[in-house]
Amino acid sequence: MVVQRFESMLENAQFSRIESNIPKMRMFYQIYSDKVYIFHVCDAREKILFDRYSYQKIIRQIQEEFFNRGFFRVDILSVIFTADIKKAKEFAEFGEAVWIVDTLCNRLMIYENQPPDFMGIREYFERMLAESPVQKPPKKKNRYVSLCNTCIVIINVLIFFWLEARGNTQSAYYMVEHGAMYVPYIIERGQMYRLFTAMWLHFGFEHLSSNMFSLLLLGDNLERAVGRGKYILIYLISGLGASMCSFLYNFVTASYAVAAGASGAIFGVIGALFYVVAKNRGRLEDMTIFRLGILIVYILYTGITTPGIDNAAHIGGLIIGVLLAILFYQERRGEVDEC
Repeated sequence: MVVQRFESMLENAQFSRIESNIPKMRMFYQIYSDKVYIFHVCDAREKILFDRYSYQKIIRQIQEEFFNRGFFRVDILSVIFTADIKKAKEFAEFGEAVWIVDTLCNRLMIYENQPPDFMGIREYFERMLAESPVQKPPKKKNRYVSLCNTCIVIINVLIFFWLEARGNTQSAYYMVEHGAMYVPYIIERGQMYRLFTAMWLHFGFEHLSSNMFSLLLLGDNLERAVGRGKYILIYLISGLGASMCSFLYNFVTASYAVAAGASGAIFGVIGALFYVVAKNRGRLEDMTIFRLGILIVYILYTGITTPGIDNAAHIGGLIIGVLLAILFYQERRGEVDEC
């Protein structure tokens, strides 16, 4: 394999090897007089697992490591093996010394602002690349299946059609009989379970479809980011919290409407996702902070201007979702934090 051949070439040239805590990153160094020369090897054939800010932090950590040893003249060249040339080029344009190896054709790419040679190794390196067989790109791993989010959608759909087959889900009386939230019943009869059951009921197919479509689009992103267990907790706690907010609002205003729907829990998912995207510098997979912010503003505006929408549940769920994400979510720094 081309990465291993390059590393062997460095070791044969009397470079000392340092293992990194970061997967698929290694360092090879030589000391001449009071100066240290370092090859920072990044095996990113499957995927580049760090952004340019994390990369710069890694370079600073390498320099500090040798500064602490008493070496204040440190030259570092990063050699990135990858097929994602477009992303790798960002590092070359960032001011650090970077060579890129296109693993689809074993071609060394050195941009204008980069050192044309380093320790006299370029000629031997290009010869080695020319002699190395080109490897097929690794097969993409199957995308993480958002099992919990899918199951939640299925449960909501099954409950709806089970109720619809036995009555009219657009009837407030029918929905109260089957667990919708109704303040007088909670206060007078102590039926607190309605705070939970109401989040699984929907008034008609249009209500169901709009909620489940939103959940399908957004829930899987959050589940992949926080994990299945935390996702379930965020969904359920947000839903219960949203029901409680709706209950309190109806109690204080004495507007005892029949309430049901998963939108409070879904707003919790949206709030949590907003925090996660923000913590990932405004982007997570195909989701951006701008798009998500526009979505939140649009849904809240629609709720405020449309009669019969439980805005207390929406706003409560949104806030609770953000708070839960602050509690549960931790950035996945293990791949780029320390070396």
